[in-house]
Amino acid sequence: MTDRNARPGNRPQETLNGRLRRARGGLARAKAATALGLTEEALQRVEAGIAEPTVRQLREAAELYGVSVHWLLFGEGVPDPVLAHLGADVAALLRQFMRDRFGASAAEQLTPEELREVNDQADRLQALVGRLGGSGAREVEG
Repeated sequence: MTDRNARPGNRPQETLNGRLRRARGGLARAKAATALGLTEEALQRVEAGIAEPTVRQLREAAELYGVSVHWLLFGEGVPDPVLAHLGADVAALLRQFMRDRFGASAAEQLTPEELREVNDQADRLQALVGRLGGSGAREVEG
């Protein structure tokens, strides 16, 4: 049996632009750019390290990707790019659910059956957020 918490939260020598790319995870660059109010080309330049993001862009990226600004800047802590596209609040709730229910710190540590259960919870949160008039959660992929 493997240790579910053995996955490191950061990578040696990883840069801000590398963490931005990793945090975006499977979210298409075009969709992320639109959500951040950027062109796809502008986001590509930031992710390539050619351009520096503004403080506002860092805050918005952290919220969109479900990570902290501190992690984006310094690489400290354990992000979960699989949950990133859900937004910070929903991702935090699902991370807590995964820790409480399965003892997992990241979605990639879950079995397919456990992942289905997390997706059921994400669907419930999406319905709740929709009734409250917020943005919805999307399916978690492991």
